[in-house]
Amino acid sequence: VFGINPSELIDLMSDKPSKLGAFVNTIIEIGRSYNLTVEDFYFAVLRSYQEMHNNYFEEIEKFIEQFIQENNIDDKNAINEALLISILKNKYRIAVQYYDEISHPKLGTLRSVMIPTKKILMLNKSISEDQRAFTLGREVGFLEMNLKIRPLTSSWISFESFEQIFNNFKASYFSSGIIIQKELLREKLSKLFAKNTFKNEDLVDMALFFKATPETFFHQMAKVLINDFGVEDLFFLRFDNNKNQETYYLTKEMHLSQQYAPNGIVDEHYCRRWKAVSILQELKEIENKDLYEKPIAGIQISNFYNTDSEYLMFSMARPLNINKEINSSVSIGMKLNSELKKKINFIKDESIPYRIVNRTCERCAIFECKERVASPRILQKRRKNEELEKIIKELCV
Repeated sequence: VFGINPSELIDLMSDKPSKLGAFVNTIIEIGRSYNLTVEDFYFAVLRSYQEMHNNYFEEIEKFIEQFIQENNIDDKNAINEALLISILKNKYRIAVQYYDEISHPKLGTLRSVMIPTKKILMLNKSISEDQRAFTLGREVGFLEMNLKIRPLTSSWISFESFEQIFNNFKASYFSSGIIIQKELLREKLSKLFAKNTFKNEDLVDMALFFKATPETFFHQMAKVLINDFGVEDLFFLRFDNNKNQETYYLTKEMHLSQQYAPNGIVDEHYCRRWKAVSILQELKEIENKDLYEKPIAGIQISNFYNTDSEYLMFSMARPLNINKEINSSVSIGMKLNSELKKKINFIKDESIPYRIVNRTCERCAIFECKERVASPRILQKRRKNEELEKIIKELCV
């Protein structure tokens, strides 16, 4: 997985065998303590790989550019469901068959199932048009890049190897790239940043223009921000929330920054002040009033508590199509520095909400916080230990 030469590992074992053994055992024990599975480990490796490369992969970008040129794709002849089905059929002799919960009730939670022996891609017609386009684009990606080790379903059922997960990421990256062309996205973001004020509808309209899911749109947006706008400190978050509960789960994350943003913490309550969480509360209120029509968006400047670090965060939220009990939000946060402030004109807009935020309630010293949902037990324990250490040092003088 990590490209470590076996001979290097043997050298380590012979030189510092006890220390290396202790290190390996520590990793294993950490995994057991947090119920870490092999799958969790693989996804952590993939996330680290993305972060190391700023989530930009030149090899895949070349496949994307070649595909766009070969199929004469531009803003007038954009990627859509019909075109992708035609490419699968005519170039790769793969037929697309639609199904639903009535025809295949046990497959209702899946977007797609590939049957390689019959060269048939089964596609769930209950998902939205943008999801169908992404799923078809991912299938084309596997074929265009000749990725043979791959999952056969849209959602993970079982894991056979890291290569399977990695190839799935490559195909998903390809799909995002052909649906949202980076040149056109760069142009639209430049126009957005040139405005004096920000409107939530501008972000929603941009995602709808590309006929992309909020998650696909934000992944491409992050790539363009890093490579074309010079954004260095950036993070991506996805939160899921059951409509009948007040629990929020961080299901995807990528940090190209100092990790001031929420990150995977077990059994703690994420700060409700982050736009990534509060927008899910807004979505629930809209749905309760039966007013939901399309994804909602929001913006916020977040100041991480007790630091001078400020982040501009864009968020979008919507209910999932297949699991209708789940609402999902995706967010991009960018560290506000002098260079970024020069590039984004509307940053001076005083109507943009400004909030002081923290990671979790359990670690937070903002005691007057109205959004607090749990006591600061971890903070209190740390302060108690610090006080004891201070007393002991004084006794030893």
